[in-house]
Amino acid sequence: MLRNVITLVRMYQWPKNFLVFAALIFSQRLSDQHAVYVTFLALIAFCFIASASYIINDIFDLESDRKHPLKKSRPLASGAISISLGFFIAGVLAVLGFGIGYYVGFEFLLVLFAYAVLTNSYSYALKHIELIDILVVSMGFVLRAIAGGVAIGVTISNWLFVTTFFLALFLIVGKRRHEVLLLGGNAVNVRKSLKNYTPQLLDILLTIVATASLLSYVLYTQSPEVVARLGTLDLVYTVPVVVYGLFRYLLLVYAKESGGDPSKTLISDIQIVSAGLLWGLSVVAIIYLHL
Repeated sequence: MLRNVITLVRMYQWPKNFLVFAALIFSQRLSDQHAVYVTFLALIAFCFIASASYIINDIFDLESDRKHPLKKSRPLASGAISISLGFFIAGVLAVLGFGIGYYVGFEFLLVLFAYAVLTNSYSYALKHIELIDILVVSMGFVLRAIAGGVAIGVTISNWLFVTTFFLALFLIVGKRRHEVLLLGGNAVNVRKSLKNYTPQLLDILLTIVATASLLSYVLYTQSPEVVARLGTLDLVYTVPVVVYGLFRYLLLVYAKESGGDPSKTLISDIQIVSAGLLWGLSVVAIIYLHL
């Protein structure tokens, strides 16, 4: 039962929520113990609310998941966990998440609530509208980044907003491409929005968002606002690591037919994990040590 509950709440998806730390790191407040504490609370709140949303999504998708070659083994779809228990677990997580959110601060709670509304609107209706579905998921990532700033009282850069949006869109488009190829003619029976997605269209979109992700990050590193705040132009030297990460993910999507679950791909591929760690260490060294 415990294993099924852990699978149900999708703990492997929790690393997404570390985006709340972006504001803390880029505002040069890693040495501020209170800010670090509040950001950790924000992380926990998002993990709980995200898990509650995943459960609600699985309940909405029960019938379509049972037709999916991979998702049919999920606890709710397989019957390992009952719908009533699923609702109960989601309710407990929501109460805990919003309770922590209230403790962090009212403005943070509003962003957290907006995230919950967005994700549940996605589960109920928006996931069935092509293009809107991928944009909504990407905005969920952006709200995480915004929430991290709200939690510690800083405003994130517009370029960080844009970069986060395009990077998230890059991952989501790769996921849709994998779904279309995996499901073939059965795609529309699993998700209505897949009806008009073709591999050719998704290839074009993937190229566009990969390019936009890279350009927005480069512009972020050289933004006058960011340079003035951080006191350095040297973030540009992290660009090759970002390029490698993008290229590696594209290789996994095209050469190894991966990308169906970006969260698992990002934490299981040693080269992407290494690139992520190198990027993180480089950013901290440049911002805090001025190396």
